[in-house]
Amino acid sequence: MNLNFLTRGVGRTLGSLAVVVLFCGMMAACDKKSDDQQQADSSATAATSAAAMAGGVASLDDNDYVIFDGSGSMTNCVDRSGREYSADSSCIAKIDGAKQAVSTAISNASDDHRNRGLYVFDDNGRSERVALGGDDRDAMLKAVSQIQAGDGTPLGPAMEKGARALIAQYNKQLGYGTYRLIVVTDGMPDHMSDVEDALAFIKKSGVPIQIYTIGFGMNDPDHPLRKASVAFTAAYNGEEVQKALTSAMSESNNFDPADFHK
Repeated sequence: MNLNFLTRGVGRTLGSLAVVVLFCGMMAACDKKSDDQQQADSSATAATSAAAMAGGVASLDDNDYVIFDGSGSMTNCVDRSGREYSADSSCIAKIDGAKQAVSTAISNASDDHRNRGLYVFDDNGRSERVALGGDDRDAMLKAVSQIQAGDGTPLGPAMEKGARALIAQYNKQLGYGTYRLIVVTDGMPDHMSDVEDALAFIKKSGVPIQIYTIGFGMNDPDHPLRKASVAFTAAYNGEEVQKALTSAMSESNNFDPADFHK
């Protein structure tokens, strides 16, 4: 028998077995590393969620964030059929009716345990005019009085801005309280897809943001805000806007996160 051949054969076999054993060991280590990584990812997610709530205090405060449409079309009047026409002595322009309505609703609303914020797009640009917070009545009234109609209708981005402010407040209050996005507008946005994106963002956030829409002459039955809003009011003058705003700002159905996650 050729002993050299046998020796070489046994050597190759043992070498192959060593490779298999080493490979299996590496795979086990990879599996363990994968499990460890998954656990680390889960821990990181939990840590991120905890960090979002860090420094928060449980509170049942109500939170109202108003989106005010000051676009150029707000200089017109509107009839019950939704037809727009130039403002004259026989009617009050939508912009004036809306400003008066919002100011009256803010003046009449209780300040107890309530935070308010205001985002406006108008001839002065698009920006948050009053950050969400308490003790803001005077700041809100001043900001509303300075609104000047003009420019387009970037409704979607404005809604997302308001939603982000409410989400941040939700974390500060540890998930308690109420969160309302109140939209005062008079028609179609610059891009309807932006509104749909904003609604998708709100839904994905998991925060119970209630949308109230008060629209001047908005008779479109397919407008996405009709289905997404807790209340959708087609108003035709300042008095109807004020009534809808007062109703939205007076509701206080406090939210308990334990109920939401059942």
